[in-house]
Amino acid sequence: MTIRLIVSESKRVTVFAMVGLAATAVNFLILVLLVERFDIYPLLSYLLAYVVAFSVSYLGHYYLTFAANEEHMVAIRRFLLVSMFASALNFIVFAVSFEYLHLSYLIAFVITIFIGPPFTYLLSRNLVFN
Repeated sequence: MTIRLIVSESKRVTVFAMVGLAATAVNFLILVLLVERFDIYPLLSYLLAYVVAFSVSYLGHYYLTFAANEEHMVAIRRFLLVSMFASALNFIVFAVSFEYLHLSYLIAFVITIFIGPPFTYLLSRNLVFN
């Protein structure tokens, strides 16, 4: 890998992380709001918050991380599949952490933050926004 490619990939990973942090913040804020303010069960709250965070993530990665040229309908279908895979993995980790390990829903959420992003980046870079 040349220096130019390393720098380019490093910038892309940094933007990916910033978009991911924004989507994670949206997910977290909505999760806490739904659980604490509206007393909605944490597992349902997690799913509802994810739907909103998905929009932030897709648009951020489409326009900022990968500067995609694909039609939205093509890219969003691919991104949805990648996100569904990562989300299923995250949801299983969240559910096991919360329901079976009896961890706080907040700790369960933090654990999920570290599971999906590496997979999502590689799959998005190679399959979604190529």
